[in-house]
Amino acid sequence: MKRPLTPLDFVRRAIKLYPERTAILYGDSVYGEFRFSYRQWGERIWRLAHALRGAGIRCSRQTPTRAC
Repeated sequence: MKRPLTPLDFVRRAIKLYPERTAILYGDSVYGEFRFSYRQWGERIWRLAHALRGAGIRCSRQTPTRAC
């Protein structure tokens, strides 16, 4: 049975299939250019998630959906 791809599934799949491809590209004249591969992006996501959990933040009705 197929199920919809969730944002977390998307990240895991992208890391597995395209670890070195550019996931995020940001650039401007002040700060220069920043590039993150899917692997780097995934590592940053997991670090943020663990930091939030370590701070005692859990998913609830008061927590923004994007933070869960």
